[in-house]
Amino acid sequence: MNTKIYDLKILVVDDLEDNLLLMEGILDLEGFNNVSYLSSAKEAIEYLASNKVDLIILDITMPEMDGITACRYIREELRLDEVMILLATAKDDIETLKIGLEEAGANDYVRKMYDNGVEFISRIKSLLLLKIQINITKEKELELAYKNKELQTLTNLLDKYVISSKTDKKGVITYASQAFINISGYSKEELIGKPHNIVRHPDMPKESFEDMWKVIKSGKTWRGEVKNLQKNGGYYWVDAIITADYDDFDNIIGYSAIRLDITAQKAAQFLASFDFLTSLPNRAKFEDIAEHAIKVSKRDKTKLAILFIDFDKFKHINDTLGHNIGDEMLKIVSNRLSNALREVDTIARIGGDEFVIMLESLHDIKNISKITTKLLDVAREPMNISGNNIHTSASIGISVYPDDGTSISELMKKADAAMYHAKDTGRDNYKFFTDKLNTDLMRRLEVEAAIKKAIKNESFDYVYQPKYNLNTYTCKSCEMLIRLTDDNLGTISPAEFIPIAEGNKMIVEIGDLVLNKACETLRKWKDIGLDIEIISVNISSYQLEQKDIVNHFINIVNKYNIDAKSIELELTEYSIIDNLDKNIEILTQLRELGFIISIDDFGTGYSSMSYLKRLPVDIIKIDKSFVDEISVHQDDFAITHAIIQLSTDLGYSVIAEGIECLEQENILTDIGCHMGQGFLYSKGLSYNDFIKFKM
Repeated sequence: MNTKIYDLKILVVDDLEDNLLLMEGILDLEGFNNVSYLSSAKEAIEYLASNKVDLIILDITMPEMDGITACRYIREELRLDEVMILLATAKDDIETLKIGLEEAGANDYVRKMYDNGVEFISRIKSLLLLKIQINITKEKELELAYKNKELQTLTNLLDKYVISSKTDKKGVITYASQAFINISGYSKEELIGKPHNIVRHPDMPKESFEDMWKVIKSGKTWRGEVKNLQKNGGYYWVDAIITADYDDFDNIIGYSAIRLDITAQKAAQFLASFDFLTSLPNRAKFEDIAEHAIKVSKRDKTKLAILFIDFDKFKHINDTLGHNIGDEMLKIVSNRLSNALREVDTIARIGGDEFVIMLESLHDIKNISKITTKLLDVAREPMNISGNNIHTSASIGISVYPDDGTSISELMKKADAAMYHAKDTGRDNYKFFTDKLNTDLMRRLEVEAAIKKAIKNESFDYVYQPKYNLNTYTCKSCEMLIRLTDDNLGTISPAEFIPIAEGNKMIVEIGDLVLNKACETLRKWKDIGLDIEIISVNISSYQLEQKDIVNHFINIVNKYNIDAKSIELELTEYSIIDNLDKNIEILTQLRELGFIISIDDFGTGYSSMSYLKRLPVDIIKIDKSFVDEISVHQDDFAITHAIIQLSTDLGYSVIAEGIECLEQENILTDIGCHMGQGFLYSKGLSYNDFIKFKM
């Protein structure tokens, strides 16, 4: 025969255009030039009625007619027994694949993981090579074909791409393909003449091989997944098919094996259930284990506890010492926590520095406290990583089955709420879930839903509070403040919804909405000639963590044709100090582009003069708590005076917020405060009311 693998006819059937385009790109790149693409099984059946095809790549999940039904129709109704069928699936549904392979007549399957196309192409080549062999056998040209160049090319391809071997009756290797040699790491000389168990991995149970030998010695074909050992100590997984070889008198003289490398598939399956860093179960795997454990607890009438663990100040360690140190710390603490548990307990990493532990078969709740105390002690143990002495602690929240819930999702939510309560009450401790926390949790979930709705619908409200120059008594700037009103919850205070938004990172989306709204508003005011030069907005440290945030901000102001110098970005001391060096770098870039940088609520946080002089800051904003009592408390007066004097010496402007009376204004003016903001001048005004105020 003069059939080339790349000339064989391939039909690809998938209802998703993106999948068809992706497969077309992979097949074109590999050199397959005889391929047709259809978007439904019905179209494929009509096509097959009048066209010859060698291989069908058939998507399992399609509307109207699925891949399994189509496969059965092709075999039973069209009677195309010689067409190779490769099922494509996005998930490992063992029962569906078993029906497809064993009952519907498919030849093989492949997962839709076309990132690099290696497994996809390998499976296609294997089936096409098998198709060629079938054609050769059918035409009774096998003996002659070995003599021509084309069959030699085929043999070379088989040798190169197919992991195959032959053994004698005792399992001694008599032939090893180049693909087998390459993947095992052994040379041909090291394999030939050696027992095949030279590549048997110790993880494989002895019973599985006993079963294999029992099947193939009976003359039947054996198929299964095998973990094999490489010469260098590594391993690889194969999907193996082993069958007996016979002489002319039907006596078994040896065995032939063909294998498909499924190492990448196995790795993907592992990552789907386990954390890549610690090798602990991930959230999905943990929830599967926990659901079964809950059923056992219900049957045995025992209790079960869920411990939600968060390591205190991990973010600071990660940001200051680097992610490599942070990763090593997580590996160490995961091992220490695992060693502190009983064999019956389960630990999982569900993200970042968050771990969750399930304590099973509990008869006395007191045992929970004992185990949790032990875990806190473990968390406090110091670590030395790359010369860095690291000290940390943990905050742990606890929920109990069935007292606090009967589903794993409910128990985890409540343990999470208890963990946050442990953090709020000083960290380095544990808290059980309580009814009060349940009320707080329900409120938190309601507010969270309201925030998500407002983000989706862009339905936040905004008010604008004037800022006054205390020397000229003119208003050239204002602060834009966000407000949230929900149909069911009514008005929700920023003091409540902002921390919740920061806790689940929705603050990043809110920050984008706020900056866009501020620029849009300022653009409109400029267009109508309103005398406002600067509008200020609050930003979060979470926004500064976003990739390419500097360009993102400048793109927003450019979209509205606004100068960056017209936008003032307000940050709290806490948000800057949390990752000081990185934040200084970002703020410096923003300031160099023209943005005005101000420190909000100054005096309530670290207030360290040593870091203040390092900051790329234009304005210091004195917190309202100092202004409230400036006329009656000497301490507040002294602190405020010192802040103003030092800030002025460093070249910063100073604004005081919360001015409510003339006495406060006069004192602040006398000690050199530059600007003021508060109810003395105006509360936050709506868009239209602010225009009236300025007019």
